[in-house]
Amino acid sequence: MFFKRNIYLLKLLLVVFLALHAGLVSAQNKLDELSTSAYPTTLDKIERDMTSARDDEQKLVEMIKLITNVKSGSIECVNTESEKLGKFKSDLATLGQSVKIEAKRVKDKREELNSEILGSEKRLASCSVFVLRSEELLKQLNISHQDLLAERFFAKGPNINELIQESWNKPALWFKSVSSFLLNNTGIELLSLKDMMVLFVVFIIAFFSGRAFRQKIIEYINKKMMNDTFSNHFSRSLLAVSAFYSPYLLVSCSLAIYCYVLTSKIVPVPFISVIAYGLPIYFSLIAIVEIFLDPRQPAIPFHNLPELVSKGLAQRLKVFFLLLFIGYLLFTTLLTQSLPKETLLLSRGILVFVFVLNLVWAVRILGQLPRFADTYLMRFGLSLILLSVLIVELSGYRNLSTYLITAIFGTLILSGIFIIILRLVKEFFDGLIKGKRKWQKYIRGSLGVKLRKKLPELFWIRFVVLAGLWIGLAVLILRIWGLSETGFQKINLIIMDGFAIGSLKIIPIRIVLAIIAVIVILAISRWFRSRLELSWLLRTNMERGAREAVATISGYIGVAIAVLVSLSIAGVEFGNLAIIAGALSVGIGFGLQNIVNNFVSGLILLFERPVKTGDWIVVGNTEGYVRRISIRSTQIQTFDQADVIVPNSELISGQVTNWMLRDVRGRITVPIGVAYGSDTLLVKKLLLDVAYKHSSVVNDGSSPEPKVLFISFGDSALLFELRVFIKNIDQRFLVSSDLNFAIDEVFREHNIQIPFPQRDVHIKNALDDSANSNDGDNNKSE
Repeated sequence: MFFKRNIYLLKLLLVVFLALHAGLVSAQNKLDELSTSAYPTTLDKIERDMTSARDDEQKLVEMIKLITNVKSGSIECVNTESEKLGKFKSDLATLGQSVKIEAKRVKDKREELNSEILGSEKRLASCSVFVLRSEELLKQLNISHQDLLAERFFAKGPNINELIQESWNKPALWFKSVSSFLLNNTGIELLSLKDMMVLFVVFIIAFFSGRAFRQKIIEYINKKMMNDTFSNHFSRSLLAVSAFYSPYLLVSCSLAIYCYVLTSKIVPVPFISVIAYGLPIYFSLIAIVEIFLDPRQPAIPFHNLPELVSKGLAQRLKVFFLLLFIGYLLFTTLLTQSLPKETLLLSRGILVFVFVLNLVWAVRILGQLPRFADTYLMRFGLSLILLSVLIVELSGYRNLSTYLITAIFGTLILSGIFIIILRLVKEFFDGLIKGKRKWQKYIRGSLGVKLRKKLPELFWIRFVVLAGLWIGLAVLILRIWGLSETGFQKINLIIMDGFAIGSLKIIPIRIVLAIIAVIVILAISRWFRSRLELSWLLRTNMERGAREAVATISGYIGVAIAVLVSLSIAGVEFGNLAIIAGALSVGIGFGLQNIVNNFVSGLILLFERPVKTGDWIVVGNTEGYVRRISIRSTQIQTFDQADVIVPNSELISGQVTNWMLRDVRGRITVPIGVAYGSDTLLVKKLLLDVAYKHSSVVNDGSSPEPKVLFISFGDSALLFELRVFIKNIDQRFLVSSDLNFAIDEVFREHNIQIPFPQRDVHIKNALDDSANSNDGDNNKSE
């Protein structure tokens, strides 16, 4: 009843899913038609507005984005309609040539297909026109945008000599502007005595709270964080630097919040508020520099940089952020409006001069690293580029210098962050391989990976993550250097739609998705197999060998599903694979027959189970325990701990002795010899007593009772055999040894001797025989 109810529920869910899917597909088709119908209006509007927007960069960028979307949608429309048209024509060809007399249903279907073909051809033609128009408009917009950028970048202002002369000739104006700003526009005049007192109290509370927090964090670091790993060193550096700057950050954040409460409604923003808003960001940036390059005590550096290099780079970055903060105060406040234009441009030139020299200094410091010792030409070229940027700035081309400085410095900062992320990713995956930490062991256990065993999917996971990081780095660098939306659209088309190499079309996004699908399906398959083998099947009455066979087969099914799904996602046509497989079948039959034989034998072993994992078997000259049965071979571990790989075909076609096939019980034989003259009945009684007293010997009637057989009269001893059945044949040698020890002890107690082979050797002396013979002859002659 419960099963039938679940079946009905599944059917209901399936019907609902199909209905929703059909609705979504229909809605998507309508949405596509609506969006496509809006393309002509959009293209006409862009064509009308192009002339008026030639001098407005923001409008040009918006129009380029819009027309890029139109082009992408049009290309998708062309691909979709081409596919539909091909399907309609194929269905029409299936109906065959039209005849005068044919069934009404066939005739109606033919008319429907002809109508669909006509409509699809019209839509395909319209979309193709949209593609051509959008490409032409996009080309014109890109030209206009490039001309505007060139005009902006090469716009020349007064050079540094002209600015110095202007400022030198008007010192009174400069002094008057600064004095007027300090007296009227700083915002201090807006604070009452009460506000200043509250501000002072907030300052004291925040400062001492930060110092208390600093002390607590340092105590925690010294007690709890002593592991010698990269991530632990990074965490110590993060906490130590955060603790050191906590008073400054708390004070600056408190000042920023208090100034915001007092002056949030005042326009323009007072200078004191601008300073308060910028201080938390400045201290945070300085703290980040120290975290990565020059951590405070009790932390230690988590990088391998020499101390002089790391400290030098930290100082250069601190100078850079100080210049950034000064520039923020100069060019984003009322000070910009208060100072003469020449003074502001001169201040900008001085800041750029110090900034470029600071970067050149940093490049020189990087040259002290061993890994950059052979990059003299590259460092020299970078220094020349930076000095060229300085010359461009001082010559009056400030827009171009701003672009170059932003791009170069942004690339350097991004590269440093990327190196840190790579180190963290490397340690993360190395930790999963070794499985030292608790969460790492948990992940490995969930996937059924044993200790000191590799995780097969980890290589592909690492590959996908690293590939994603490198692609992200490339995209961000291109974004920093100002790649246009058209450029990004071309890259996106290459990634999403692929590129052709001869007749082969490669679609990168499909390959990446196929790899991800393989990783996910294999991980799920490994987890399912682990749960099946270690938990779910244990609750059934299946034998151990059957459980292992089911788990092994489920693993191979998971691999097969992963391969098929990934090939399907990658766009591989299975029809082509069938043709290739057919062409190679003869080669497979002759050249790979041994492999195929082993493969089929492996399937027989898994289903028939004449040999199971853990069985004690003998194959030819190999004897040991079965450790693993794979689809091609079986791993046998000998008693010397040597692993022997035996092809599965030998286990199927050859003779195999399995001591533990149906029952772990087995018989062992202990041969004994006693001296002639011993009491044979007493020997029999003592041997049976020894057998019955051993705990591993079966004596409950479920197997034949122990027996003593008088085998024969030997050359030196009376030969007996003690034959017993033991509970676990796996302990064969151990039980034989125990029985031998016990027999030796009981024979000593009853004075029964175990003889060793003896030979009596009589040596006849030839000289003595000759002398005796001569004496006899003499006696006769006398």
